[in-house]
Amino acid sequence: MFISYAWEDQAFAAWLSLRLTSEGYRVWFDQYKLLGGESWPRDIDVAIKTRTFRVIGLLSKHSIAKPNPLKERTLALNIAKKPGMNGFLIPLNVDGLSSTDLDWLTSDITFIPFAASWARGLEQLLKLLDREKCPKFSGDGRAIAGTTASSTEVVLQQPDVLTSNAHRFVQIPKSVSTFIVEPKLEGGAAADASRDWPFYTISPHRVLAFHPPSDDLATWLHTEAVRSADWQTTSAIEGVASANVAVSLLRRSIETHCRRRGLIWSHDAEAYFFPGPLGRDLPVLLPAGKKTTVQHSGQRTFFRIGQPKVQYRYWIAAKPSVERDLLGHYSLVWRIRFHFTDTNDVPLLAGQRQSRRKHVTRSWFNRHWLVRHLAVMQFLVDDDGQIRVGPAGHQQVILDGAPVSFLASKSIDEQKLEHMEEVGDEVPVDDGLNNERSDGNSD
Repeated sequence: MFISYAWEDQAFAAWLSLRLTSEGYRVWFDQYKLLGGESWPRDIDVAIKTRTFRVIGLLSKHSIAKPNPLKERTLALNIAKKPGMNGFLIPLNVDGLSSTDLDWLTSDITFIPFAASWARGLEQLLKLLDREKCPKFSGDGRAIAGTTASSTEVVLQQPDVLTSNAHRFVQIPKSVSTFIVEPKLEGGAAADASRDWPFYTISPHRVLAFHPPSDDLATWLHTEAVRSADWQTTSAIEGVASANVAVSLLRRSIETHCRRRGLIWSHDAEAYFFPGPLGRDLPVLLPAGKKTTVQHSGQRTFFRIGQPKVQYRYWIAAKPSVERDLLGHYSLVWRIRFHFTDTNDVPLLAGQRQSRRKHVTRSWFNRHWLVRHLAVMQFLVDDDGQIRVGPAGHQQVILDGAPVSFLASKSIDEQKLEHMEEVGDEVPVDDGLNNERSDGNSD
């Protein structure tokens, strides 16, 4: 049996391969080197045409339009048209696709449902294979499946350090002051002031802030502090819940710092992205102490079957958000996003951005997200590894640039993980999708 699937469904495909092997069937599944005495074929087309009893196609929202699964299903359906080959393709509905979701090739084929229950789906599949007299091998299928499963076990019973995307505030000002401002902070004036001064607007003439504006901003913006309040002991300030004011001012403080460091706000991504030419390298110091680099932007080619290829550009972006009680205190969480444009730097439409995001990140694992998170944070911190906003002293917001880490009781043996196949449609601009570059060390 040949298992045709999209990599997003690999957990189900692996489970199914082992279960079928334990029943004595020979299975071709690309993640296992040997099942039932059969190694993965070099020429898949020839193997399907000449050596396969049935193709088991895993239909899901991921596989329905993927080039390789679609090609394998099409080949199987063409073979099924030959005399005596009816039913050559056995489609399995993995995640509850409706008939309207299926492509025209498979829309009229009866599939075996697995979405509600893998056990019931397997029971139906085994009955079908028995009815079709699918050949079995003479060896001990259960032993082979057990050996294969244990050899691919990646969970180790030893502790491991997990790095999060959360950061602790080292210092949060206790007092929030009410300022009367002149001229009114609205429109362009409000935008200009907010670039350098984090404040919470009560009205165009009245704002809340941890500290007064800088001397440069004070040359045209005149402020007068009329009162101060301890936001931790006061339920509301100027009619607004004190905790909400604090969260807003902390987030705006980090956003102010992002703008000062040159990051640009993307309305589409709702995040700050790196400016400059494509492919710029960002240095990254990994938690283990090794150094690497990652590129903050790139250009890729997106295509779907039956549609022309389209080139697009993307920039890594980050959205800061302040969380309460996440770590027993106020903390900052970075969420990695992307700013997408066409090759003329015109932002993409909303309907295009989601597909491009999946295209960029489809082969990313935790490590890829971690490297980019660290790249953003390490770009923003001062030499001492902290972010400071506001005048020195008790009015200053200080954020620790080191991400919070946790100790897990188990770890993953990454040596046993299969490497994802890289997407080879990059244009000459090197995009850094999986291109963290180490400085003499492996990352």
